[in-house]
Amino acid sequence: MYEKNIQWRECDNASGRHCVRYASGLSCYEETLYDGRWITSGASVKGMADEDPILFGSLENNSAFDLEIDGQSLHRGWEFARATQETHEAGTDVIVVLENSIRPVRLTVHTLLTGTAIFSRWLEIENTGDRPAALGKLAVWSGRVFPTQSADREFREDMTETFTVPHSPFEMGYIAQNDAFREGNFQWRPIDTREIRFGSERGRSGWGHPIVYLRDRGCGELFLLQLGWSGNWEIKIRPENYFNDNITHLRRSEILFAGAYVTCKGPQRIIEPGETITTPEVYFGRTSNDINALAQQMHEHHRLCVIPPQPEGRENLISYNHAGYDIIANTSNEKLRREIEIAAELGADVFMIDAGWYGNNDEHWSKNLGDWQVGNRLPQGLEPIFDYARSKGLKCGLWAWIEAASKTSDLIKEHPDWLLELDGNYLDSLLDLSKPEVAAWVESQIVRLIETYDLDVFRLDYNVSPAEGGYNRKHGYDENTLWRHYEALYAIFDRVRRKFPHVLLENCAGGGGRTDMGMLHHLHYTWLSDSQTQPNVVRLLNTALLTMPPEATAGFFGACMNAHFAGTLQTQLRTTFLMGNPAIIGVWPEHEDKNPILRDEIRRYIKIFREHVRPILRDCLVYHHATSLPGIFATGWCCLEYARPDRTKSVIGVFRLGPDDEPTYTVKPQGLSPAGTYKVYCDNRQVQFECSGLELMNTGLNITLESAISSELLIIEIQE
Repeated sequence: MYEKNIQWRECDNASGRHCVRYASGLSCYEETLYDGRWITSGASVKGMADEDPILFGSLENNSAFDLEIDGQSLHRGWEFARATQETHEAGTDVIVVLENSIRPVRLTVHTLLTGTAIFSRWLEIENTGDRPAALGKLAVWSGRVFPTQSADREFREDMTETFTVPHSPFEMGYIAQNDAFREGNFQWRPIDTREIRFGSERGRSGWGHPIVYLRDRGCGELFLLQLGWSGNWEIKIRPENYFNDNITHLRRSEILFAGAYVTCKGPQRIIEPGETITTPEVYFGRTSNDINALAQQMHEHHRLCVIPPQPEGRENLISYNHAGYDIIANTSNEKLRREIEIAAELGADVFMIDAGWYGNNDEHWSKNLGDWQVGNRLPQGLEPIFDYARSKGLKCGLWAWIEAASKTSDLIKEHPDWLLELDGNYLDSLLDLSKPEVAAWVESQIVRLIETYDLDVFRLDYNVSPAEGGYNRKHGYDENTLWRHYEALYAIFDRVRRKFPHVLLENCAGGGGRTDMGMLHHLHYTWLSDSQTQPNVVRLLNTALLTMPPEATAGFFGACMNAHFAGTLQTQLRTTFLMGNPAIIGVWPEHEDKNPILRDEIRRYIKIFREHVRPILRDCLVYHHATSLPGIFATGWCCLEYARPDRTKSVIGVFRLGPDDEPTYTVKPQGLSPAGTYKVYCDNRQVQFECSGLELMNTGLNITLESAISSELLIIEIQE
């Protein structure tokens, strides 16, 4: 881990141009004002700033942001105003103010330094003119990632060498699919001479994640770029060749540019005269180590300043969700009491009531979204249900798809214009939070539900994709609704979190349809997927930990969404209880169906989670022993290690996924000390032995699993 180091300096570089240098940990990063353009000009992972910024490559691509106002590109025309800083608990916010000479716009560039290798970047865009301004294209961060000196090609003056480079030195790691039930497909691919774009046009961030890892194979550096935004987005990767002609030779370098874009059709935001808007955040940084080192730095950064800490004493609770065995369609007081008894017998912390608690018996749960009142399904209301749960020692949680309202609901019959409007049509189940009165009503409903039922957990769901969003007429423009919708949603949950500091806020969106850091900047943790089927759920968790720390993840075990079909029972349980906020959904439909062997095994893994996983979650180092698991259905071996930073303990899940994989895998723990002696517990045989850290790390443990979708759990603790 890097030592804590936060520095910045405003200076004129050797070429006489104004620049700002940032240092966080061993990462140095520099931006320079060059002919009216604020560009990325230098970077280092060795704690040393460049003597003079490297200015080769396309200046247009090298802009440190990409901004369009009233159809005018503002990659140029900037003048430096000032640079200051503000100190926060998490670190130092370096503030650079730029004024534009082309349009009346003031841009405030914020860069938060936390002592990690990761920087937070966001912009404030102020309309200094006397008429409304339309925000179009926006990249919160863009610019040069790699000038690859190791990839230089030299050519003799007679030009007998060819200019053809056999391959690019760059590759990218990204989540290749953005579809429900296909989450977690992280892949590496080479970057050739063409621009690459990927993203989401669903109106939400989607079942992928707005993140990319970029690798320079020539010099061994890795760069991470992640966008904290819940609407439509795009990441662009652009390679470029550069030729430097001097007296003795021509030199060719491959250069790589990237950008993280907030996108939509039409103006994203109309900015009133004198108004300042704040963009989403981007997180970026680099390392010369492996991907684990960079992901660990990202985890630390997000723990420090992005993901709100869970309420003290309520961290990483185990929930029991009532939705198993089709109970949503048949919710009743009797069935809920039975589920509470199962939750208590297993030893869960929270009883969660999912969809179907509102409305009447003759209505499907989706037909009266927005009418968040108990109907004749539960004639006595929710109060006696929650009272019974508390009498069993359980905390209480409630689900609501609070951004939705059905056209058939009483709410929309009274307020039809509260739905999202597109081309004269109101879209079912999509409330328009860009309208202040709608956002205020949504917030009031969250507050009412929490106060009425004294909730410990509030689950937000979101099961529809608004695609391009809707439009509202403002100052002669059709302003897209997505920006204001998420601006309002984030603000609502910030206020709710402050008003109810003891309440856990859980994010879900048709499973993993909005796992972005925009949501996790305002809620405590997120559901990863509605699909927990093996073997892909192993890949899902493996990939999720490349985007967020483990304590922010949630998944489930049980007979729901066919999660119980494939893999051994232990594999299913181990996957769930390596997530930070595990849930159980449906383990037996009636009391007489109870299986005592299953009950005891669930209780055993709950005990393992409480004693070994939960205590190390919130500061553990995650080691991916394999980052990419190939195949339509995941194959290969997956090995995930959670290690204490002081190297006294590791918890390791080892998974054989495919039928054709080798039956034996050698685990070499990375989070131990070679000087220590450790107790090693192997869960399959429930045996324990001692071994030196040196032997474990160098020789390793051979794990033999004879069948596909099987696993082992290792708990390694230092011998006192």
